[in-house]
Amino acid sequence: METKPQRPAQEPKQTPENFVKDIRRNTRRIFSSEQKILIVMEALRGEDSVAAICRKHGIVESVFYKWNKQFLEAGKKRLAGDTTREATSDEVIELRKENQRLKEIVADLMLRYDILKKTDRQKVNEKEFGLVVEDKCSGAVPFFEREGGKEIKKLIENGVLPTLSVWTIDRLGRDLRDIINTIHYFNEHKVAIKFISQGLTTLNENGKENPISKMMISILGIVGEMERNQIRERQLEGIRIAKMKGVYKGRVEGSKEDVGAFLAKTKNRKALDLLKKNYKAIEISQITGLHINTITKIKKLGLVKN
Repeated sequence: METKPQRPAQEPKQTPENFVKDIRRNTRRIFSSEQKILIVMEALRGEDSVAAICRKHGIVESVFYKWNKQFLEAGKKRLAGDTTREATSDEVIELRKENQRLKEIVADLMLRYDILKKTDRQKVNEKEFGLVVEDKCSGAVPFFEREGGKEIKKLIENGVLPTLSVWTIDRLGRDLRDIINTIHYFNEHKVAIKFISQGLTTLNENGKENPISKMMISILGIVGEMERNQIRERQLEGIRIAKMKGVYKGRVEGSKEDVGAFLAKTKNRKALDLLKKNYKAIEISQITGLHINTITKIKKLGLVKN
């Protein structure tokens, strides 16, 4: 008697209930701190929707928003001064461990933003703007203490600056509190800041603060501050190791130039005279051939007031 070959059993289609159970099962697995941050940052980049990212990593959206809230709360506590208390030795050790875990994240972000920080890249669309102010100094310098920052502040006070376009957030500063204070000053004067590379604007068309931009600026500000602290920590660690090896000896004794002798130099004396005549640093640099940093030093040592 012939028997018909049996068809291979088909796998049952996954029901919506089982799909949800699988997601919940995956959600229960432990995510490290850096994995959570990477997932949140992936969503902030805006390349995929939150729903797509949650499906990709096997988490429910409520978990993602919980992680996002935790990240924001950490930033708020930082602003409120919660982390300014004196740290115990155990806390310092824990912070160093956390810094170690975040090194790879910071390195990745530094690579991503390295090209964006180049001056030539920032000049690509300069013809679109009414006035271009170029500041060749570290982002660690408080915004309104820079030559360009002082110029912008005067424009705001005169009411002739409706919008400021900045290439990236860390050009406002590397300290989160300083960034927030700077943005607050602009908001008070109803001047919108546009961050070109991130596609963010601080104020809406009606002049009110943009809540989404505020959230993302806080997070990216934390990343910028963390990046600077990481660089400083590596620098100090390198100095400590060099001292142990006897390689690093610090400044050579007697190498510091006397203030009077420094200001008595021909070019420096000419620069000081021009500063007293209210010439701008960039103009003095073109006349004397001195670097902007040297002119700033002359300004400080010569006790020239703005």
